[in-house]
Amino acid sequence: MVEIKEKSKVKHRCRVCGYTYDPETGDEKRGISPGISFYDLPDSWRCPVCQYTKSHFYEVKDGHR
Repeated sequence: MVEIKEKSKVKHRCRVCGYTYDPETGDEKRGISPGISFYDLPDSWRCPVCQYTKSHFYEVKDGHR
């Protein structure tokens, strides 16, 4: 059986500082509403902690690193 996750529920973690973007909470500091998937964030979005770009994030699978 193949399990398909909804893209909007996938979390992404910053390789630099460890901040985790959770689409269920969004990014209030930058005006990103809850429910916005990481993939739908604008290319100009940056980590709210260390200011690195989206390219420094990786997908968090099943709560693991």
